[in-house]
Amino acid sequence: MHKFPKLIEELSNNNQFDLDHYLDSGVPWTKLNIDVPEFDQNVFDQAVEQSTNWRQQWLFTNDNEHIEVDYQIKEWNGQVLFGPADWDAWVKFAADKQKANDEDRLCMLHRNDFKFEWRLNVDHPIRQFVEKLFPNPQDINIVNFYVLPPGGYLFPHVDPTQGARALNKIYIPLKWSEGNEFGFYKWGNLPIVERNAYLINNYRYAHWVLNRSNEPRVVLDIGANLHTIKDLIEDSFKQA
Repeated sequence: MHKFPKLIEELSNNNQFDLDHYLDSGVPWTKLNIDVPEFDQNVFDQAVEQSTNWRQQWLFTNDNEHIEVDYQIKEWNGQVLFGPADWDAWVKFAADKQKANDEDRLCMLHRNDFKFEWRLNVDHPIRQFVEKLFPNPQDINIVNFYVLPPGGYLFPHVDPTQGARALNKIYIPLKWSEGNEFGFYKWGNLPIVERNAYLINNYRYAHWVLNRSNEPRVVLDIGANLHTIKDLIEDSFKQA
């Protein structure tokens, strides 16, 4: 039997994966071992019918939808699939807070202060997919589609947060044709594969998106309690 100094023996016997340490480690993204089903066009169409326009919900619009509010954004939009139930009250509450924290962070901070609910019907496949990952709805903060049509883009930016600038958002490209790009400044482009799932750090690094393809790009964004999928994240890290 080999003997080692007490310090290294104790470290060896008690060394465990620490989720918060990993999330805050500085990596810009990590691939998650999540099986993402292929959704047909009817599923996307139903989701749009049942949900609400992202830019209109967040009052990020103007009188002419064909004019961009900000030259740094071209045609980037989406749908709110899960979020605060009383949206008027929520927007009034959040109006002066979004410069400090983005919508994901605000929903996490005030998850217990407002009623949250699905826009999607209980039998909708995308809702069922998310609920399989997070069976307790209280662990879900916000779920969005992010849609970028051909020629659309979003300038380099860092999303605001007063919390940890860490991995936080589950980012799942449901439609991602060749020609799309998600760039992280000084880290290169995220090597995205359609229907793979990624955990991204949009709070620490400048990032951008653009669509050089001829088809709309659709991403499912999930803000949730990552501690409930700690084992999944740890397994994904070990297989990276």
